[in-house]
Amino acid sequence: MVSGYGKGGDLVAAREVFGRMPERNLVSWSAMVDACVRAGEFGEALRVFDRMMTERFRPDVVVLVSALKACAHLGAVERGRWVHGYLETESFGGRPANVLLETALVDMYCKCGCLEEAWRVFHGVQQGDVVLWNAMIGGLAMNGYGQRALELFRKMVHKGFMPNESTFIVVLCACTHTGRVDEGKEIFDSMQNYGIKPQREHYGCLADLLGRAGCVEEAEALLLDMPMEPQASQWGALMSSCQMHNDINVGERVGKRLIELEPDDGGRYVVLFNLYAINGRWEEARAIRQMMEERGAKKETGLSFIEWNGLVHEFMSGDTRHPQTRKIYALLEDIERRLQLIGYVKDTSQVIMDMDDEEDKGITISYHSERLALAFGILNIPQGIPIRIVKNLRVCRDCHVHSKLVSKIYQREIIVRDRHRFHVFCDGVCSCNDYW
Repeated sequence: MVSGYGKGGDLVAAREVFGRMPERNLVSWSAMVDACVRAGEFGEALRVFDRMMTERFRPDVVVLVSALKACAHLGAVERGRWVHGYLETESFGGRPANVLLETALVDMYCKCGCLEEAWRVFHGVQQGDVVLWNAMIGGLAMNGYGQRALELFRKMVHKGFMPNESTFIVVLCACTHTGRVDEGKEIFDSMQNYGIKPQREHYGCLADLLGRAGCVEEAEALLLDMPMEPQASQWGALMSSCQMHNDINVGERVGKRLIELEPDDGGRYVVLFNLYAINGRWEEARAIRQMMEERGAKKETGLSFIEWNGLVHEFMSGDTRHPQTRKIYALLEDIERRLQLIGYVKDTSQVIMDMDDEEDKGITISYHSERLALAFGILNIPQGIPIRIVKNLRVCRDCHVHSKLVSKIYQREIIVRDRHRFHVFCDGVCSCNDYW
């Protein structure tokens, strides 16, 4: 029953059934960990996994894969390394039957920004499959190594592995993250050579590639002409491109379409409001704000996660829950002063709604979740060790500039994984080359 509720997305019911069980076995523990992962409660998944280990149940492949997925989503690389060590100690690795575990390890290391470790696992697999190759190609793409991802794709084909639909998604993403428009188009057209008909996700990837490169009208035409109905996620990616390139013409059409598709998602209103506001169209902006308030639409809460000493710390914008809150806010104020001395001025253009005062907007930006996590990292993580942060939303422009400057002033390597890709900040420069 725990498994059934978990697969159905009802974590509350799964918890209730699990809690009432007089005795639990490996199957029930595994089902509970999986239910948490499916529901996106990755921290809880690891806590359940810890309880299972405390009660001396020997995990099987299924529960270990679930635990690695949780580590990947949280960026909890130390926990992931512990699982990796456990696999080697307990002799799980090295057998073809456990390519699932090897793939989960590659995925975890890639999503934590640890490409060298991902490579070591990848090259150590005796009998891989296309899913393993996809994980490594996708990891390279997410980390901004588009050229290496494309080279690995060609090597995979040369070795006789037949690409599948997922392969082309990660390969197109590699083109997207590096602005390779012509190459992306060629790869999209080549899918038929492998007997694969492009699906909605492939059209979405190509539209995202075009949009980020500034070809927003071409991207819009592609979505309108594709043989299946585009989903909100595809339109949302195009809307982000319209905001990036300040294209009010396409952005207005796409923004209104998104609000029709997802009227309860406050984020859809926010982006269109910002686009109107930046272009001085305040009457339309106020109308969007009023519509959002009347419908009770809520914006997704921005969360940032950082791991240290085996614990994952969670922050939200303006958070005061953490035991080190006073030290964190004091450090942020000190950082602010130091940045201002070198000419830093906040970009408040993306701060919206009821904040008409520039000072209030600046205060809001100062305490974005990733800045709180970054301050925690500077306070606790020794010099020489990268500060790794995972954010569930796209990093805003001002926080991107802020992280670059902090990396230079404090001489820290800062690795941030946002909703779209990795940003490695080092000595004032980001690995994305400001293309995200």
